Amino acid sequence: MNAQLFFLRSSEQRITTNILKVAARLEEDNLTLEEVPHLRIYDTFYGLSENDIGLYAMVGADVAGAGWVRLFTEDKPGYGFVDAQTPELVLGVKEAFRNQGIATMIMQQLFEEVSRSFKQISLCVRTTNPVIALYERLGFIKVEGSDRYNELNNTSVITMLKILENAPEVYDDKKDAASIALDKSTRGYYDL
Repeated sequence: MNAQLFFLRSSEQRITTNILKVAARLEEDNLTLEEVPHLRIYDTFYGLSENDIGLYAMVGADVAGAGWVRLFTEDKPGYGFVDAQTPELVLGVKEAFRNQGIATMIMQQLFEEVSRSFKQISLCVRTTNPVIALYERLGFIKVEGSDRYNELNNTSVITMLKILENAPEVYDDKKDAASIALDKSTRGYYDL
């Protein structure tokens, strides 16, 4: 497997839309993005904000996977919202390309890129998703008090956080990833 990484540009909306479906595991739930419109905050108008940072992996002529971060606000947070200075991660690798190191390759480069602007990144993941092991191996820690129930597909989800190495000092207060507890009002704009 010979994967190559490329920066994800605003003109590549098709990639973010297709990988969002993979990342949200919609096929497993027999759902389409049209049936889950609140997920569109993660891909709609990707790249129009300077805070949108992403990469995708090509294997031959196929987009194997992608990862990107977006910054949300308290009035319209994503599922893994921690605060308005922490971008949220979307990561998806197509099934045919899983367990080949592509997700790790994307994440390691994404950490490098994101750490130029942000101190940490967060994500939301189903507790039954085996990718949690990868996230833990890459240094993500479960956010205390983030367990909640996803009514859409009857699964529980958690928020995870990673402090980025060599990141700029962007916070007035120093928050430790393991001790951040989410207030119920900031757990997500949409009912999970």
